[in-house]
Amino acid sequence: MLQKNDILILLPAYNEATHLRVLCSEIQQLGYQNICIVNDGSTDETPSLVFDKNIIMLHHIINRGVGAATATGLKYARIHCYKVVVTIDADAQHQVADIDVLYQKYLETNADLIIGSRFLKANNKIPFFRKCYNLIANIFTRIFTNRHITDTQSGLKLFAEKALETIQIQTDGYEFCSEIIIKAFDNKLKIEEVPVSVFYTEYSMAKGQGILMGFVTVFNLLANLLVKDKD
Repeated sequence: MLQKNDILILLPAYNEATHLRVLCSEIQQLGYQNICIVNDGSTDETPSLVFDKNIIMLHHIINRGVGAATATGLKYARIHCYKVVVTIDADAQHQVADIDVLYQKYLETNADLIIGSRFLKANNKIPFFRKCYNLIANIFTRIFTNRHITDTQSGLKLFAEKALETIQIQTDGYEFCSEIIIKAFDNKLKIEEVPVSVFYTEYSMAKGQGILMGFVTVFNLLANLLVKDKD
């Protein structure tokens, strides 16, 4: 049976020095010892943070975007033969304990891709603009998959072995979330959603997406898909 020590926890991070130490400590207290931080060209103290031997940090010289950072982390996982990876945002909006929720869902279903949905938990207080952003992305993603996913833009995901092997992220920005789901459907992967908690602060809101970003995300993803079709 898959053990927690067999899982890699992946944190894409851009200027997240404020939260990373506490976040990594909380993750390890849950029993997940192997953590990969991808520093996406941070200009704060993130690149100089030092952790124990089970926490490694990869570096982008410039800020490329959360999609590119996630792609780098998944590539590291494949090189080092991890069978399961869980991604979680580094801005502390997710509850670390929900990693266990995804882990248990995997043990129950053996799904290839598990998405932590903020919209399946009734007591989550999600700002209006975040709801609008997600709705735009959800509608667009459904056009390409013909299936409704309640939280296409969640940063809390579990990639099992088949997803790691078949999903190669090509987009750099937030559109990568929809790209992952579209490619999962294209490859007939088993997708599950589980309810997770979210906690928004002024800090996390300042770093997040709004309605304009929703349209930018859709435009970038559509451009990528059109280029792919021409190739």
